[in-house]
Amino acid sequence: MNKKAVEPGYNFYKIDANKVADHAGMMSGLLIFYVAYTMWWGYAIFYIFDGLGLSMKKAKVKKEA
Repeated sequence: MNKKAVEPGYNFYKIDANKVADHAGMMSGLLIFYVAYTMWWGYAIFYIFDGLGLSMKKAKVKKEA
């Protein structure tokens, strides 16, 4: 390369690697928070669209002639 580039690995310079098992409580908490937060925003978007009149309903059954 003729130009300088930013190395993504540089962001982790001087940060020691740790095992996830050493921080199982914190990781479990973060996972639970992530799932709850994602579901919270999912329901918020769902109810916004419901309030605008858009809904997800099963299609009517078409009868053949």
